[in-house]
Amino acid sequence: MLVASATAYAQRLLPPQGQLGELKAYSPAAVKIDSKQYVAAPGLRVYSTQNTLLMPGSVPQKANVWYQLESNTGFIWRIWILDEQEYKTLKAQARPTPTPRPTPTPTAPPTT
Repeated sequence: MLVASATAYAQRLLPPQGQLGELKAYSPAAVKIDSKQYVAAPGLRVYSTQNTLLMPGSVPQKANVWYQLESNTGFIWRIWILDEQEYKTLKAQARPTPTPRPTPTPTAPPTT
């Protein structure tokens, strides 16, 4: 299921399962987003701010992006280059990841 991005003027649909990040480096075989290096899936698609497919030679080396990873392999398989307004809107909507609470350990009954 796709949901509309909050940037209505852009008329783009971005999948809700994506992640926000900053593209630091791109090659057809590997992509660096924030501080993580990802293997590029064989069918990696990169979309421009106009929602058109970009050829590998025209992908910017640095940009704000919305991206998806394949659930089985962890390979990156879709990237959307964001304009400044889309990035600001998505960043404002991002919820912080809750810190997991440790599971309490059961206590042994007192021995008499």
